[in-house]
Amino acid sequence: MCCQEIINFFGNEKAHCIERSNVAKENNKQFRIESSSNSVICRLKIDGCIINDNTIVKCDYVFKICDIDKLIFVELKGTDVNHAIQQIVTTLDNLKHLIKTSSIEAYIISSSVPRAAEQNFRNLKDKIFKNKGLKITKFHSQGSIKL
Repeated sequence: MCCQEIINFFGNEKAHCIERSNVAKENNKQFRIESSSNSVICRLKIDGCIINDNTIVKCDYVFKICDIDKLIFVELKGTDVNHAIQQIVTTLDNLKHLIKTSSIEAYIISSSVPRAAEQNFRNLKDKIFKNKGLKITKFHSQGSIKL
């Protein structure tokens, strides 16, 4: 029912952007949500679908975990993890008027990141957590979380 409610909210013209799925894949990057309780998980394709404006920076996917009312923002990225953070934060800001949950997480699945950029990523991640309360976790090439 949760996915249908999201489709109803965005309208039938965006129905193809929303499906029941626990996986996001593109360009050899993958993110998976594992659930032992068979939670209903809706995947919203944000980039090029829900938000189809090329002038707006946005992340790739948002997952809605219906049973526990949680949102998970996901960016599948190459090496520019700072831009990935910007994409997640901008998407959160653009959708915040629609969000009625306080449980939000974010994940970046990236290629290898240069060592010099790693410290900059940690500093930026800490700043986002301090200012927005958003915890961002980074995985290399593939990531998986358990509910």
